[in-house]
Amino acid sequence: MKLLFFLLFSFSIMSCSKPNDQVTPPQESNDSLGTGWKKIPIGTSENVLDIFFINNSMSYLVAGNFIYRSTDGGNNWQKVYRSRGIIVNIAMGDENNAIFNAGGGGSNLIILTRDGGVSFDSVSLTDNYIFDAFFVSSTVAYAVGEKIWKTTNAGVNWTSYSSLNYSPGQYYQSLHFINEQTGWVTGNGLLKTSNGGNTWENLPLAGLGQSLRYPGSVFFPDASTGYISSTDSLAKTIDGGNTWNKIFKTYHSGLHDLHFVSPQSGYAGDGRYIMKTINGGQTWTKDVALKRENNLMELHFTNASHGWACGTLGLVLKYEQ
Repeated sequence: MKLLFFLLFSFSIMSCSKPNDQVTPPQESNDSLGTGWKKIPIGTSENVLDIFFINNSMSYLVAGNFIYRSTDGGNNWQKVYRSRGIIVNIAMGDENNAIFNAGGGGSNLIILTRDGGVSFDSVSLTDNYIFDAFFVSSTVAYAVGEKIWKTTNAGVNWTSYSSLNYSPGQYYQSLHFINEQTGWVTGNGLLKTSNGGNTWENLPLAGLGQSLRYPGSVFFPDASTGYISSTDSLAKTIDGGNTWNKIFKTYHSGLHDLHFVSPQSGYAGDGRYIMKTINGGQTWTKDVALKRENNLMELHFTNASHGWACGTLGLVLKYEQ
C-alpha cells in the first residue's frame, strides 16, 4: 500500500479531531499492541515510509535516504543503499527484482536492483512525480504519477500510456493488480484495466461524497471485492469497482493504507491506529494503538499469519501468529 509527497503532506496535517459521527478514542500514553504484534528496533528515528515483503523472509524498508534489507523476516535490518533523495515506495517482483521510488523536489527517479540488493541502478522517467509502483509478475510492473507507466524487464525500461496523462497538477495516486491482466488505478477517480494495460475504463465513484471522489489507497483481494480509502473514509465494492458503498468513517484525516488477506479479513492504517475487520468491513476494531507521537504509513501482509507495518520516528511493527 504507496503515495509519495501526498503521504508526507498527509502526516504534516494529520489531526486528532473526531469525525462528527464518531466518538474520539482515548489518547494512549503507551503503545497497545494486539495479540501477535511487536515492535522491531531498526536503529534510526527517520520516518519509515514503506515496507515490503516478497515472502516471510526477504524484504526491504525505506527510511530517509536509505534502503534497508532483511533476510530473516524483519527481525534484523541492514542498510544496503543510500539515495540522494528521500525514498518513498517499494515494489518487489521476486527476491531478485525490486524497484524504489525516490527524488527530491520532484520524484521521477526509479532505483532498481536485479540481484537481491547486492547492486543498484537508477532510471529517470519523464514524469514530475512517481507515487506508487506494483509488480504483476517477477519482471512486469506498473508505476503511476502524472502518467501510468509499464515495464516488462523489472524497471530497466519503461513505456507510458500517454493518452491517459492528467492535466498539470493532477496525478494518479495508487494501484493494485490481482494478476497480469486485471488492475485498478486511483487518482481523480478510478481506472480499471482487464487486458494488461492495453485499455483503461473509467469507473464512477458516484454517491461517495467529495472526499472519496479523490481516493488514495486501493486494494482488491479478488476480482469482485475491493476496498478504497480517502482522507476520512473507506468504501467497498463487490462488483469489481462498478459501484461503491462507504463502510467506515475514520478517526483521523490523512493517509489510510489498506491490506486485505482475504475478501473478508483486512487492515487499515488510521493515524496511529491499525484497524482490523474480519467481516468484510461491516465492523472494525483497533488491533494496534500507538502513542501520540507515532503515525502509521504502510501495512504489508504476506498471509493471514504474517504482517508488518511502518511509520514515523523509525516505527516498524511485526505481526506473527
